[in-house]
Amino acid sequence: KRTLIGGIIISFTSEETIFENAPPTITPVAISTMLPLEINVLKSLKKVPFAITFEKIQKYEFSDEAIALSKIADRINELIDTNTMKKISYRNIAGWLVEIGMLEVLTKTDGKTSKVPTEMGKNIGISTELRIGQYGNYEIVVYNHTAQQFIIDNIDAIIENIKKKRFG
Repeated sequence: KRTLIGGIIISFTSEETIFENAPPTITPVAISTMLPLEINVLKSLKKVPFAITFEKIQKYEFSDEAIALSKIADRINELIDTNTMKKISYRNIAGWLVEIGMLEVLTKTDGKTSKVPTEMGKNIGISTELRIGQYGNYEIVVYNHTAQQFIIDNIDAIIENIKKKRFG
């Protein structure tokens, strides 16, 4: 005979079939779903803010083709230990580019905003490309080799901007 008590099944057998003073058999029927979440939260709390050494950033792999800012951020994050350090996001880089006047924020007729290169941004190799997606055409900002180099050369200023935004 088995009985469910508080998430465990306890098997009770007759006294004739068990050894004297033997404990009942216990079989777990559920595991905590919170434990993995708690571990992930603890991991993210332990991560140090994004930082990168001069030696590591010099290993950045430039693309000869113009690429999106998210790809640049991915390539930078490949150079760090993301288990112990927070990643840099394309938003961090874009925010800095807006602050220094390489990108500007435009509000469309539908109220949505987008970032586009300014004349200064265009001069360093930031441009837009028209792409076709499942919901129609859209414009994406891309960065050629020179623009990528500009971002890498200014990674310390980007990191300082992240700190300034985080800590005021």
